[in-house]
Amino acid sequence: MRKIALTGGGILVALGAIGVLDALGLIRVSICGLLWAFLLIAAGVWIVWGAYAKVPSSEAQEVTIPLEGATSARIGVLHGAGRLQVKGGAGPGEVARGTFVGGLEYDVKREGEVLNLNMRVAGQGLAATLLPWRWIKTRGAEWTVELNEEIPLMLKFEGGASDNRLDLSALQVKELRIETGASGTKLTLPSRAGQTRAEITCGAGGVEVRVPSGVAARIEAHRGLAEVKIDRGRFPRVGSGLYESPDYETAANKVDLRAEAYLGSLDVR
Repeated sequence: MRKIALTGGGILVALGAIGVLDALGLIRVSICGLLWAFLLIAAGVWIVWGAYAKVPSSEAQEVTIPLEGATSARIGVLHGAGRLQVKGGAGPGEVARGTFVGGLEYDVKREGEVLNLNMRVAGQGLAATLLPWRWIKTRGAEWTVELNEEIPLMLKFEGGASDNRLDLSALQVKELRIETGASGTKLTLPSRAGQTRAEITCGAGGVEVRVPSGVAARIEAHRGLAEVKIDRGRFPRVGSGLYESPDYETAANKVDLRAEAYLGSLDVR
């Protein structure tokens, strides 16, 4: 496939160069005008560059990321397409560990007592999005991620056409933000994190949220064309788009959830 890309890209670059020379009057060849020549050159360079751009590996990659002595962590996960599973289970000196099919790229920065960790699928970028022969290689990234259960966490998940299984019940999540596209997400909120502030934005997909037993919740739900279901037995309606556990104010463990669903469905129970 790389040979095909290089050959095709080289031909386009050559044709474009001839067109430029013709348009400038240096040679007399009626191929195309100057504008079309520049477009051909741009397309050829893009294809050649895409042939050399990094492609995610289909092999499973085992990765452990140390906590580096931090007492809390801010973690961002950019997953894209495929399957993402997140749960507790990382060791005392680890912020995260897991198995990453599709490859993992990450960067870590310590700011005082907070460890900032950003994780993304290897090779994701503009080339993977716009080159059709790369799609099959960038789709289907399967990640299983275990996070540290003993430290406060601030989590952000961004996904495209993905299948997300986020079991945060054992984690000390203080802040949570989820942005999904055409995906399916099953989320279990923390059960012993004190107060958690969560925000979910769902495009064209389905989100199922489970609030553990013993955890109170205040839910603010906004919808476009989406179907929204709230368990009113646990979370009675107290206003327009607002639902709240009777014991929310006094509960030791509670969630303040704001959800926006445009298409698809949102189910909180």
